[in-house]
Order: sequence, then structure tokens, then C-alpha cells
Amino acid sequence: MLIKPSIDSEGDLVLMSIETYQYREEMLDLRGKLLSAEANRLSGAKTYSIDEVSERLRGLEVLS
Repeated sequence: MLIKPSIDSEGDLVLMSIETYQYREEMLDLRGKLLSAEANRLSGAKTYSIDEVSERLRGLEVLS
């Protein structure tokens, strides 16, 4: 639930439920992590294919 009371047709105050706020904060945090990962990729950081990651995870399951 999001409520935007306005004065003279301008949104001066935004009220939202705690659930909406928490979801918004989680999405902003995720967006920041994705932007950081993309910047790393563009700057030449090592990347891994889905197959490489899957193989590594399968190797970890054997060790458990």
C-alpha cells in the first residue's frame, strides 16, 4: 500500500506500509549489487558460465 498525500498537486510526503518499504529496500539493494557486478564484468573481471557454476556446485555437494 502506497499513499501519496499532496499539497497543491505536488507530492510532498509519501507513506507506505512496512512491507512495501522492506520490499523497496530489498529491490534497491539488489539493483545496487547487480550494477556493481555489471561494472566488474565490464572492467574485465573473471566471469563464469552456467555450466562452470553448476559443475562447481556439484563438486561441493560431493564434499558435504
